[in-house]
Amino acid sequence: MPARAPGKSHRQGLTIIQLMDLFPSEDAARDWFEANRWPDIVTCPRCQFDRTSAPRNGSMSYWCAACRKRLSVRTGTMMEYSRIPLHKWAIAMCMVVTNLKGISSMKLHRELGVTQKTVWFLLHRIREAMDASADTPLFVGPVEVDEMYVGGIESRKHASKRNPHNRGTVGKTPVFGVKKRTTVGVRSEVDAQADSETMVAFLDKHVAEYPTIRYSPNQ
Repeated sequence: MPARAPGKSHRQGLTIIQLMDLFPSEDAARDWFEANRWPDIVTCPRCQFDRTSAPRNGSMSYWCAACRKRLSVRTGTMMEYSRIPLHKWAIAMCMVVTNLKGISSMKLHRELGVTQKTVWFLLHRIREAMDASADTPLFVGPVEVDEMYVGGIESRKHASKRNPHNRGTVGKTPVFGVKKRTTVGVRSEVDAQADSETMVAFLDKHVAEYPTIRYSPNQ
């Protein structure tokens, strides 16, 4: 009997009912964001001052006595200067990170009840926040690095778009990938060409001090 595909019946996550119960209102979403950002005490993201005045008269803003500016859980985040309700931000984040094959802007705009233009803004901000390559530490320890070529099959393309040199990797885009053996962490990058100089630059960006590397190039 064939083995079941991994990651389907055994995946754990929030159901739609649980998601709606978690963020039933704007106040509930704000409390959730604040509890995760400031678990102990509210700190000003501008000056790191930890003595702020609590919101009053239904306001969502705190007051920092040091820099004398208002702040909220949106300040210094991708949600800053956005009028999109927090509970819609929270639901969008959950739907983006839990869909294995991603989620289209059309589906998300129907689910959230907002315009597609708003969803484009949401998705751009969420994806940019998920790209933590600038703050991600380099891989240390044994890694494996490989390359692949992405592109359509020439015989299935329209005659006007076919490459006359229909062989191997011609007309395809090279993609480098590196995987750390111990944590199974993976990083990839699209490059214009696949040569030794490009590979070395890719490794310098993601790997520390060139540990033991296993390289298996595609021929």
